[in-house]
Amino acid sequence: MSPLKRMMRKVQDFQEARFARKRRLIPCGDSGLIRLEPSVYDGPRVTLRTGRSIEPGMRVADIHLDSRKIAEFHESMPPMKARIAAVRGTEAAFVWIAGWLALDSQGHETLALRSTTLLDLELRRFGFEILPLPVWPWIFIGVYMKWLSYVYRAEKAGVREKGAAPFVNRIMPRQAWMTREDFLERYSEDRTP
Repeated sequence: MSPLKRMMRKVQDFQEARFARKRRLIPCGDSGLIRLEPSVYDGPRVTLRTGRSIEPGMRVADIHLDSRKIAEFHESMPPMKARIAAVRGTEAAFVWIAGWLALDSQGHETLALRSTTLLDLELRRFGFEILPLPVWPWIFIGVYMKWLSYVYRAEKAGVREKGAAPFVNRIMPRQAWMTREDFLERYSEDRTP
């Protein structure tokens, strides 16, 4: 890693730690890959495919990916193993979140989980509904997420694959949503296979 990139990462690590403290993010599970932020929804009304409407003032939980942990996975193991570790860490974190929804007082009040992400395809595979963001936030958030991707990308991660999405699609974050009920049905430890 170049000295400049190492310095940028140290600055971003400080910002990430500050963000986690300020927002009181809850680490989910052993991997630390996912962090949870119980909050009150303040965006426009969202209607999910289940018919559930999320209105401003309702309790939700924001899911945050810890970019530092992703970088650790990619720097400590080959790319395929890193991807598998990230998927397993995410699944374990989601089981932990289901327990939090079922047992914690804040979890009881949470009506839905959401994430703003560039990883919409991956979250779709985990059962989330993907919706567009309003134009204004996606420009700022997309550029910031691409910055994080650059700062935390391992040197051996390689370049974009041939035929990957064009630039605009790669910086366009989306919303990922799942209702509390759907999340519990999918990720509770006592669910029936």
